[in-house]
Amino acid sequence: MKRIAFLIVAFSFTTFGLSQSSVSLGQDFPNTNQPAFDAPIIIPEAETFPLPPLPSVTSGAAVFESTGMQSFGGEQAFSSPSEIQMFSAAYDQSQQQPMQSVGEPVFEEGVPQGVVSEYQAAGCADGSCTDCFADESQIVGEYIEPNRRKLPRPVFDRPLPEKLNYGVYSTISVSALLLNRNNGPSRNFSTNGGGELLSSDDAVSDVLGGIDVGYARRHINGLGIEARYFGLYPSDVSAQIGNASSLFPGLSQIAANTTGTGPATIPIAPSALGLFNAADTHVLTRQTDMNNFEINILQNSRPRFHANSTELLLGFRYFQFGETLLYEAVDIPQLSPIVASPESIGYFSSVENQLLGIQIGGRSDYQLRHHIGLHLGLKAGIFSNDVSTRQRIDYRLRDGGVTSPVAAGGPRSGQPFDIGGEDNSKSLMGELDVALSLQFSARSRVRVGYRALGVTDIAFASSQYQDDFTDATGFQNPSTDENLILQGSYIGWEMAY
Repeated sequence: MKRIAFLIVAFSFTTFGLSQSSVSLGQDFPNTNQPAFDAPIIIPEAETFPLPPLPSVTSGAAVFESTGMQSFGGEQAFSSPSEIQMFSAAYDQSQQQPMQSVGEPVFEEGVPQGVVSEYQAAGCADGSCTDCFADESQIVGEYIEPNRRKLPRPVFDRPLPEKLNYGVYSTISVSALLLNRNNGPSRNFSTNGGGELLSSDDAVSDVLGGIDVGYARRHINGLGIEARYFGLYPSDVSAQIGNASSLFPGLSQIAANTTGTGPATIPIAPSALGLFNAADTHVLTRQTDMNNFEINILQNSRPRFHANSTELLLGFRYFQFGETLLYEAVDIPQLSPIVASPESIGYFSSVENQLLGIQIGGRSDYQLRHHIGLHLGLKAGIFSNDVSTRQRIDYRLRDGGVTSPVAAGGPRSGQPFDIGGEDNSKSLMGELDVALSLQFSARSRVRVGYRALGVTDIAFASSQYQDDFTDATGFQNPSTDENLILQGSYIGWEMAY
């Protein structure tokens, strides 16, 4: 019986302590010892309601009475097993409400694990009865053993609130991105008498601007989920030279009008190469767009390497990278008496990479000062990359119309030069994030960091060109042997609630 009393007292003190304390999230975001970012969850002190009296039954001088969950304990016990049977029968016939507890969970059966359940008999009130059970373990736990009736279960005496979020918190973040990228293999397009070159390295952006937004929801048990999107939206960037000659010999195989068929096809108007070389100016323009979306499952882990917290993740990621190089000849004079020369020519090389895959990773947070934190993150995954490419030449006529010239010879003789290709490759993607945060209020902080992202086996617009324009084999088989690298800084704001 002393063991039972000790368990009762321990449970009572534990219950009281929990009702008076707060629970710290102990999550990755954040651990700064600030009131809101440590996000203590104050659990309201549970109200204690006395239980309604159990039915009274007279067996000699024995009267059974419940005084509430908090008062169970002591050295009393039933005087005999027969009194338990009498109590159980009387209780089943009673119209009284079962035991009630506010702030305790609803148990399907039995009583809360670890609670010593003992009903008192008036005949044993002085503690003199010691032979009620052969072993006190018969009345400990969820059941009375052996062959004893299960104790009644506690229920709520009034409806609970529909939503209790004491163990859940959320974060939102918004960041501005300032990144740069590599641009694939260099390709020379034009040159002039002054020795100037127009190459793919001339039409590049030093900074690609974008936005990163994220939402995460974490539970006090360490599990969570997050959604994140970032996109880069750089402006088109151009470079040009004048009085230039094209370095694409294959353009001599493209013409607006031809005569004959098959190998005997010949142009009856200047070829695309002749029009390029007669133009006043050559212009190269690069267009780029990138989008990323991911959903990750989060799990708080044991902190490592002296970190305040460590969080692991497993998720799904979609990454899209597309670009176009537009090579133009503008201000073309009239060259043929038979066919009117176009005003300008545009040669488009476009690629689209769409990656889908699974990634894993982790993050660690370090507290450097009272308001300053260091954050390290790493993610990596294997992705399926669906690649599509397109090569197209347009003649823009002086009346505003657009026409596609045809190949003058080869397997595609007489067909418009508008060729697409598709392929699927396996790519690896990794992302590194290093940041410092400054907490300036109870629920928000500023974050400044460096981010690097690398993708293997990807297609660039500049790697899709070839010199033979009559053979479409190369255009129909995209080149996916390049690597994309993004890196740069970001600054953002985070809020916890």
